[in-house]
Amino acid sequence: MANLYIPVCAFFISLLTLILFFGKKRVSNKETKIFSGLVVTSFIDCVVMVCIITIAYMVPTHFSLYILNKIDFVQYLTWAWLFFMYIFYVSTSHHSEKKYSTIFKFTSILNIILLIIICILPLYLHSENDVMYSYGPSVSLLYAACGSYLFLAFLITLFNIRKIHNKKYFPIIVLLFLGGLALAIRAVNPGLLVIPFVMA
Repeated sequence: MANLYIPVCAFFISLLTLILFFGKKRVSNKETKIFSGLVVTSFIDCVVMVCIITIAYMVPTHFSLYILNKIDFVQYLTWAWLFFMYIFYVSTSHHSEKKYSTIFKFTSILNIILLIIICILPLYLHSENDVMYSYGPSVSLLYAACGSYLFLAFLITLFNIRKIHNKKYFPIIVLLFLGGLALAIRAVNPGLLVIPFVMA
């Protein structure tokens, strides 16, 4: 059950972050709301991933694996979107609230369409020699969408390079690097489940 190590570590990191973030008072604004969404999405993804791997080891062909994988895809896309929106907000919050609202509404509608298509498209599960992962058109569209959000986030960061001294940009730069690395690792070795850890 080697596949469980990284997701379990990610679960405890997410749980700790969840407790620390919601266990104390915080300023109520868009920035903290987006960040809270990232924290909750990351935690849910870790729980779902641990369930997927556990069930896959016990009953590799169980029908629930398809449902859980689709739920996992929702978390992936939601996290990538929220991460993009967080970067967009901290980069433009002093310029235009209307611009943020427009981008938020547009991407929300886009996400709904993407998720419907992702849920309809075929999904295949590979489980052999202690290695398990999902693949197929559904997965390809998901990673294309997540990759696009990360790329847009990178562009926004690049265009706001003068703000790098702002402490809010340090985790952004690290996550952009780790996110790109995780997608690259997933493409080369889909059995290595590092994305939940990066999200956490």
